[in-house]
Amino acid sequence: LHYSARTKHVLFAYLWERISGSHRVLFSPFVQKLDEAAVDKVFTKSLQNYMSWCNYLGIHPAWN
Repeated sequence: LHYSARTKHVLFAYLWERISGSHRVLFSPFVQKLDEAAVDKVFTKSLQNYMSWCNYLGIHPAWN
């Protein structure tokens, strides 16, 4: 259940970044690839949130 909620959150964050930067139709049949800029923004925000939580909890991130 928790994994499902996180997956939905990441999807909605991607979609928000995708539509906030342009006026394109979101589900256009001509748009078949992920918008890399939107993916990068969502990844960066997720990573910053993860690092913030690690710092708050006093633990090291799961990678070096």
